[in-house]
Amino acid sequence: MAVIAQSVGRIRLRPRVPVRIWFPAALVALFILAAILGPFIDPYHGTQTDVVDRLLTPGSKLSTGGTAWLGTDQVGRPMLAQLLAGARVSLIVAGATVLIGGTVGLVLGLLAGYFRGWIDSIIMRLGDIQLAFPSILLAILIAGVLGPSVANVILTLAITRWIVFARVVRASALVASRRESVEGAKVVGVPNLRILRRYVLPEAIGPMLVVATVQVGQMVIAEASLSFLGLGVPVSQASWGSTISNGRDYLNTAWWIATFPGLAMVLLVVSVGILGDALHHRTDIAVSL
Repeated sequence: MAVIAQSVGRIRLRPRVPVRIWFPAALVALFILAAILGPFIDPYHGTQTDVVDRLLTPGSKLSTGGTAWLGTDQVGRPMLAQLLAGARVSLIVAGATVLIGGTVGLVLGLLAGYFRGWIDSIIMRLGDIQLAFPSILLAILIAGVLGPSVANVILTLAITRWIVFARVVRASALVASRRESVEGAKVVGVPNLRILRRYVLPEAIGPMLVVATVQVGQMVIAEASLSFLGLGVPVSQASWGSTISNGRDYLNTAWWIATFPGLAMVLLVVSVGILGDALHHRTDIAVSL
């Protein structure tokens, strides 16, 4: 924590935050709160079916006495409950993917940028081979082999995104390793691990935080894409992607099934993207993907 605080302290921020940043930040906070407090906001489970209440319009009364504020789908599941449960799945997958992929990319990027030589060549050539394939196609291939589950989706997306973090961290490590402070530490015999932790890692944390913010939105889209194709979370769990897929055949008669999850995903991804762009422009960090 002290290393992260030291790195963040080196990022020079402008004194005032534009008002336009507060709106997307509030939306992201709202999604996080809705995902955490979902069961308390809407007591109906996202996968609970009731054919008596199928295809109810938004605002209709349920047979159990409640209100379907966003309508119901073709098997009577309340859309509000599905949105809340889907937000929870999307944020868990995105957060865990960035954490795992970011950790792997951080370690490999530090090794490649600091030691260079054959270590750098092996890590970067592996990354180049992976980048030769479109990430979504690679994710579909891995997810098809592993099967649908939340854990498998997280593992799949982490495998496809580690190289993004590794390249950014490697660039920072290359710059930091050529500084006089690092060269002096090597001369006096400071262990490499201590040099990495004390001098190189703080320089890499800032750019990595910027990239991680952008990757959260991309992981939400990737998870929804896999679930849309039936390769993401299992059918026993609600997901924005699978809900949109189920609503394709009802666009003319029950537009709300696919519309509300799509709008929620757009709002979340755009808000996260705006925050990531603001963090990038309000710092002195140059990030190269």
